[in-house]
Amino acid sequence: MDNMNALYAAKSKNEDIAEKIDRLSELKADIESKKQQADVIEAELLKIAQSDLSNTKYKSVKYFGTESVLRATLSENVKITLESLLPSIFGSVYNDMVKTTSKSELTAPAKRLIAGIWQGNFVSGVTIEDVIASMELDDKTAKLVSKKCKGINYSKDIDNLVSTTGFSEQKAEEYAYMLMEAAVWQQFKTICDVNGIETKEDFDELMKKIQAAFVVELTPKISVSEG
Repeated sequence: MDNMNALYAAKSKNEDIAEKIDRLSELKADIESKKQQADVIEAELLKIAQSDLSNTKYKSVKYFGTESVLRATLSENVKITLESLLPSIFGSVYNDMVKTTSKSELTAPAKRLIAGIWQGNFVSGVTIEDVIASMELDDKTAKLVSKKCKGINYSKDIDNLVSTTGFSEQKAEEYAYMLMEAAVWQQFKTICDVNGIETKEDFDELMKKIQAAFVVELTPKISVSEG
């Protein structure tokens, strides 16, 4: 009797394991199938976003579903092509802007700076303070914008501008872009100042080195949130 019970228990256990294995296999196949469908849809949306963002100054675009919101943002990938030029580009701030291990790697602030300069996303002489002043805000709101919007995170600056100023999404995008340009210029000007780069000739030479030493690739990335 004990042997029969043991055999029955073993058979039941094996059937339970087999059932779980089969169910796991089904779920994994279902997940893979849905992932493939999602990848196809994502690729189609990325293509739409890339087309909508091309030849514009905007870095992101929103699309609305019935219950969800999709934001597509251009990601900037900075690649070093001529490492030997980095010391002459960054000068005395080289160690702050470049991580040196087995190969040189830019810090996050350096990537933002190079991406902006390389693409021409700056306006000489225009500061973040100038951009905020152009918004024509009351003093309290202007101080709040100055505290929250640094020109470093484009998408975050858009959200902060909408919430603090009441600007429309489009107007916030325009100012966020201007803040980003101003942040690039300010950082670039600081590097020029600490390295004694003052003449137009020296300035132009530094620009040429940046164009030669780096390549910036733009790829759109998307995120979906509840509407």
